[in-house]
Amino acid sequence: FFGNTLLRNNYQNEIHVKSSSMKSQIPFIANLGQFDDQVKFFAKTAGGSAFVTKTGEIVYLFNDIANKYAIAIKERVGCSDADAIVGEEEAVSKINYFYGHKKDKWKTNIPAFQTVNMGDLYQGIEVKLKAYNHNIEKIFTIHPGAAPEDIKVTIEGTDNLVINENGELELKTEIGIVSFTK
Repeated sequence: FFGNTLLRNNYQNEIHVKSSSMKSQIPFIANLGQFDDQVKFFAKTAGGSAFVTKTGEIVYLFNDIANKYAIAIKERVGCSDADAIVGEEEAVSKINYFYGHKKDKWKTNIPAFQTVNMGDLYQGIEVKLKAYNHNIEKIFTIHPGAAPEDIKVTIEGTDNLVINENGELELKTEIGIVSFTK
């Protein structure tokens, strides 16, 4: 699913399948009050939801096949401040949310972006995000003089991390295995 991550349930039936032929880009939606105020951007992929927070976390929300259970996994790719996280490459479409009967609660013409720039999360290393059908791609731009070994990624929401035979990072969760491509 995220990072071409594959999610399987406890019986090893695939819920979401990696696909290189289906790489449609999905925009990140700006948060203009339709989500918790800690959220800056949101993307709804075929594999689940991804929220980019003001503190630079990427929070993935997965549901099991029957939508009875949900799990959240947090990934931190560095430190950031809210002002550094910006949408880039504005999408043509606008998003509307019509919740309830009160028009003053409705949100309309919300911008969406093809890329979220997280800023320089490490000295001389910029991080951008793109969302596709089944993954969130992280693009690290390492400028001259920067140290790639400074890049650190923290994952919360699982106690069991394993590198599988394909070099993918597997996270064992209550509803199955989440795999990040190498």
